[in-house]
Amino acid sequence: MKLKQKLERLIEKVINRLFKRAPAPAPEVPDRESELSDSDILSVLRKFNVADEEGQQAIVRFLISVLEEDDPELRESASRALISISEPAVPELIRALKENELLRRDIAIILAGIGEPAVEALIELLNSSEDEMTKWAAIWALGEIGDGRAYEPLMELLAREGSLFFLRTVQEAVEKIMEKNEIEYK
Repeated sequence: MKLKQKLERLIEKVINRLFKRAPAPAPEVPDRESELSDSDILSVLRKFNVADEEGQQAIVRFLISVLEEDDPELRESASRALISISEPAVPELIRALKENELLRRDIAIILAGIGEPAVEALIELLNSSEDEMTKWAAIWALGEIGDGRAYEPLMELLAREGSLFFLRTVQEAVEKIMEKNEIEYK
């Protein structure tokens, strides 16, 4: 089955479940033999005309659920769509990062791909989470983003936690942030 058809069926299924409506005909999508591009996925989602915030968050939750699918192309397409959605996807991604151990790595990569709009939520998560793996994912994503706002919170975490578990990851993250922001060691 083509990636396009899988995506159409998954989208229709989740929207029907979320909005409890009868199945509608699948929206028309550009008919190509090649793999769907990120813009194609977003255009498919837009054709469902979900303009309200609740509907948009439902789409984000749907895309996060696609990350659990077996098809690597489908997971990659969902990841790219989430990165394209950017800031509106951050709250649901942070929630999923806390709740879904199996998706932490993928979600950290997506948050790093979103970049600057995810920084404040990642810093908050870093300071509020008790779970070491969740903190690790936030540390890694902050390092990949390289935003200078994360420097002090990471240094404070290192002083506060002092955990060997975090030591290498925090060191790498801080080095990336320092290099990108031309920060000198104190």
